[in-house]
Order: sequence, then structure tokens, then C-alpha cells
Amino acid sequence: MKDFISILFIEDTEQSNQEIKNRLHQSDFSAIPFSQNGLDSLGLLLKAHKWDLIFVDLDKEDLDLSTILEILDQQEFITPLVLIGSEIKNDVLYDAMAAGVQDYVAKDNPDRLLPVVAKEIRNLRKQRKYTQTATKNQIFDRILTKSTNEIFLMDPMSLKVIYANDTLLDNLGYTEEELYGLSAKDVIAQHDLRSVFEEIAPLYRGEESSTTFQFDRKRKDGSTYPVEIHVEVTQEDTRQLLMGISFDISRQVEDAKIIEKQKQKTRELELNNKYKSQFYANVSHEMRTILNSTLLLTNILKENRYENLKDDQLEYLHTIYHSNNSVLELLNEVLDLSKIEAGKIDVRLEEVEISDICDRAERLFKPIAREKNLAFECTVNGIQNQHLKTDRLRLDQVLNNLISNAIKFTEKGQIRLEVFKSNGSQKNRTVNMIAFRVKDSGIGIPAEKQKHIFESYMQAEGSSTEKRFGGTGLGLAISKEIAHLLGGKITLESEPGKGSCFTLFLPSDSSDELAQQAEKGKLRIEIKPDIESKPVEIPEKETEKSQSTVLLVDDSSIHNMALKEFLGFSINKCITAESAEEAYKILQSEIVDCIILDMYLPDADGKEVLDKLKTDEQLKDIPVIIYSGKSLTLAEEEELLRKADAVVQKNVNSYRKLLENILEKIG
Repeated sequence: MKDFISILFIEDTEQSNQEIKNRLHQSDFSAIPFSQNGLDSLGLLLKAHKWDLIFVDLDKEDLDLSTILEILDQQEFITPLVLIGSEIKNDVLYDAMAAGVQDYVAKDNPDRLLPVVAKEIRNLRKQRKYTQTATKNQIFDRILTKSTNEIFLMDPMSLKVIYANDTLLDNLGYTEEELYGLSAKDVIAQHDLRSVFEEIAPLYRGEESSTTFQFDRKRKDGSTYPVEIHVEVTQEDTRQLLMGISFDISRQVEDAKIIEKQKQKTRELELNNKYKSQFYANVSHEMRTILNSTLLLTNILKENRYENLKDDQLEYLHTIYHSNNSVLELLNEVLDLSKIEAGKIDVRLEEVEISDICDRAERLFKPIAREKNLAFECTVNGIQNQHLKTDRLRLDQVLNNLISNAIKFTEKGQIRLEVFKSNGSQKNRTVNMIAFRVKDSGIGIPAEKQKHIFESYMQAEGSSTEKRFGGTGLGLAISKEIAHLLGGKITLESEPGKGSCFTLFLPSDSSDELAQQAEKGKLRIEIKPDIESKPVEIPEKETEKSQSTVLLVDDSSIHNMALKEFLGFSINKCITAESAEEAYKILQSEIVDCIILDMYLPDADGKEVLDKLKTDEQLKDIPVIIYSGKSLTLAEEEELLRKADAVVQKNVNSYRKLLENILEKIG
């Protein structure tokens, strides 16, 4: 296999030394010759390529050997220079060799060529190898010295450092002379001395060749810092040394502490969220139970069976009934934490009559405004008979909030709700919008506060407003989000002392926007049943009652009383129990045709009671209907229905649904 070398010929023409070039081609060298005539570009040519050999032809008429040697001296790489010529005089050769020429070949003695080339190439490669080794050593030394890791060599017998890089010296605060006079134990924290020597002991015993561990290193000023170190046995000439590579892990230790603190905070938050969820679930259950009881009793009273109530009293009862209905509707979302945290808000698309919205607002808020000596008016501008396709509950929730705030922050004057057509844009297209403007003559909102009032828990004047008017500041934030979900928005115009004007803009048909939000997983669309929801009707006294016996198990005596009163119009006998223990005692002495079971009891969980009933041979065939204010997930409801005959949540008009289920089960 030929040895490739590149040779630069400084000669008159490429043919000047053809015989020498031919001999090179015929040899074991595969020479790549290059001819250079003038010296103008010689420096650039030498920089552009690392030549293995340079032949200078003394027969060249304008040869300037001294200039060539000067140019060579300036080069970074070593390149041998050999003279060739027809006649080489001794004095010329002597001066040339003294100036740095390596050898010569007379043209009349070509046999000398190949030995000279072989010798110079061999010497060249040795020199270059030495140069490369020296360069590498310099680089490695620079890397070791400037490395961000602490690097050191230690005598295993005296435990003294014999080499330390700059990083270790800087971290410890010692000079080389100071450190080399110390023992290893002088740079180890006192509390880690024993553990360090235990770690390196296997190296002394020949059981291990290396070890990695952590300890606290001691600085010159007595302070310490944590390091991770790798120590191994290495050989230098005839002696063994311990080589160590370590690095400061103060940042990692600090980060680990921060991460652990964050994990602890996360665990605390998760626990707090768990407690909060349980709290909301309990509050939700209790409030639904209380409201459901109030709705039942109010509904019975407003029927005026004994015809002893006046018209204004019936109007008050009607207002109470609808107000409690609204509160109960809102609780289904505001207190249903599992749905809120999962981002699965249910919306129900339905056709809503605009005139009905105004009638309801007047019915609900006129009595409230009258108590504060305020006027409340509602006007519809030319769209009384128009329908709005939206979520009625969500729309009522926003309007209730806007009107309630207007009444709350107005001490004299009036509140107006105006409904009118408007045009808006959605995704670069014009859509028909319906505007609901709530205008008051209240305290107004400063301009610098207006951008904050839609944020959670914020009120226009902060704590002073909260103390004066009450409230959490959450309503407008929720209203803004609902408006956005329905494809609309809320705007505000206000001036301190002159009142405020909030306007809710909603598309006349929110179907497309809701569908897009549903695709993003932000909500779930419910399909409204075709059957129109009707008010609960109390059966006439003459209606034939079922001769069955129903056991009502609920921890609320008020709810039991209200439900017993309501069911008493249709069922012959209702027995109440406020605990699981009381229910079991009744079942031992009474024949019961149906059990209505709450999920929260003072002495047992509703699921436990259900399991016990369905595993008792004497009681397992009695129909059990779960009737509770607890918010149930779909999975929880499906689990209950494996044993229960029906599940009804305490909700708007839920007692009607409960009655239907009871009558169906008892036949």
C-alpha cells in the first residue's frame, strides 16, 4: 500500500524536475507534486495546505533561498526543505544547511532521492507526533485546570494533595502551597470524616477500584458545601495515586429542598382540595335539602287550599317560590365542585321567549326593589314575541347577578332592564345579537377600577365596598365566563355618583358557539326534553290515595316534615326517620312498601345503608329510592343503580319526579 505525500516544488516550470517526479511515482510513495514559480503567494500556499516536503530547485534563475526560509519560519507547521540542483557547491550547501535546509539531492545523482525522502518523511512524522502530543497535553492541562469540576491527585499514604485544579483551589479558598501542605481530613467537614474514610477504605483493601459518594467539604474559612465525588486508583510511573473528580452540588441540594417543599405544598393543596370538595359536597347537600324543604312548603301554601291567603300574600309566596327555585338551580353548578373542577359544565339549549324573561325579572325583583324604595322597570323594544336559543338557566344566572348588583349598589332612584336587538361579529361574520342592558342610578364605578371588577373576588372599592354592601365579588367573574361560553360578552359604562350600565350581548342562537366549546371539552350540551316542564301540582283532596306505607330516611327533620306533608296528599302513610339506626328499628316493626333514602345520615353513609338493606333477606325486596342533595358523578349514580331502584337528586321540581318514582314502585 503506497504512502501518500504532498510535495511542493519551487521551480521554473512543471517540467523542470520531471525525472525526480517520475522516480517518486515509481516508488512506494504516492507523491502529489505541485509546482510553484514565484514567491508572491508562497505564504498563502503554505497556510492553505500542510505540505509534507518542499523541494527548492537551485537551477531556478531568480531563486531567493533566504526569502523562502524566512517564509517557512513563519509557518505554524514543520515542513522539511530539500535542495535539488544540477550543481550544488559546498559553500552554498553549507550556508543552506546552517540556515535550516534539511538535505539535498543532486540531479546527477537521482539514486539519493528516495532515501532522502524516506528519511525526511520519517523525521517529519516523529516531530509532528511529538508536537501533537505536546499540544494535546497543553489542551488537557488547560481543560483540567479550568474545568468546572474539582480535580485533584492525592498520595494514598500521606493523604496529601499533590495536584489540584483552579476550581478546587477557588472553592476551598487555599493557594497551591497552602493546600499541598494539608491532609485530606483538613478539607472534610467534621461530621463527614468517618463516612468518607469508610467510603474509600475498599480502595485501600483492593476490593474496589473506584467509588462515588457525597459529603460536605470544608473551606479555609470553616464553612462547608456539599459535593459529589468520584475517587479511583490510578498509576503514575511506579506509584499509585488516588484521583478525585468532584463538583459542588449546593444548587442541586437547594433545588431538591425547593422541590420537596413544592411537593409538600402540593400534598397540602391536594389534601385541602379534598377537604374543600368534601366541604362543598356537604354544604351542597345541606342547602339543597333546606331549599327543597322550603320549596315544598311554599308550594303547598301558594295553592291556598283553605282560601285564607290574600292576593299580596300569594304574590309573596310566588316570589319566594321562584327565588328559592333560582337559588337551587344555581347551587347545582356553584356548589357542584366535581363538575367545576373537571371543567364539565352542563348547558341546555332551549327556545326562550324574551317576554317571559322580562316577566320573570319583574316578578322576582320588583318586590326586592320596593323594599329599598327603588323603582324597577323592564322594557322590550319591538322583540316581545321573539325567541332566543340559549341556556335559560345560564341567562337567568347572569341577569340575576347584574340586577341584584344594581339593586345592591343603588340607594335611591331606579333600575331598568332594557332588551333590544343588536348586531355583533363572531369570527369575522355578522350575527344577530340580543342585548340585555341593566342600568342603575347607583354609586358608579371609577374608571381605574372597571377593568378589575370582572376578576374573581374583586369589588370596585375593595374591602370598603364589601363591608358596606356585602358579597364575595365572584358574581361578575362567573357572569363574564358564562357570557363567553354562550358566545356573547358583557360591557360596562359607569361614572362615579351617576350609576352604572352593564350590557349582556348574546347571539339569538348560541348553537354554533356552544358546539365549538363542547368540541374543546369546556362544556357538555344537554338535550332539552320535548315535554314542557310544568309546575308541581298538589293532588286534590278527593284524589284516591295509595294505601301504601313509605319510609322517609333523612337527617333533616324539616325536610322530612315537608316531604311527608307533600307526599301525604297521594300516599296513605309516611313514616320518617332521621338516622340509619332509627330506620332499622322502624323496619323491624312496620311493613314498608318503599324506602326514600338520603345519602348523608349522622350514623352511616347512604351506600352502607343501601348495601345492608339489599343483603337482608327480609328487606331486600323493598324498593329503595335514593333522594339526596349530594352531587353524584355518572359513575357514582351507575354504581347506586345496581342496587337502588331509582336515584333522584334534590333539585328544582325534584319532589314531583320523586313522587312519580314512588307511585311507579308501589304500583
